[in-house]
Amino acid sequence: MTWRVPLAEGAIDAAEHALAADRDDEELYRRLMQLQIAVGRTYAAKGVFRELEAHLSEIDAEPAEESARLLRQ
Repeated sequence: MTWRVPLAEGAIDAAEHALAADRDDEELYRRLMQLQIAVGRTYAAKGVFRELEAHLSEIDAEPAEESARLLRQ
């Protein structure tokens, strides 16, 4: 294990806490998705995207193309 994984885990925890406090900030969802992808957890990033889709559907909105693009990289 390298030092980057524990550092990323801390960043993931911080992003999850920030997102819990502000579910309306799509940038926070993207940041969490990026962090999950960076540590090889594409499945987790897809889960975050599904959460974003569900949240936005409540207000008849869709994720920005930038958010969807993260999963296609």
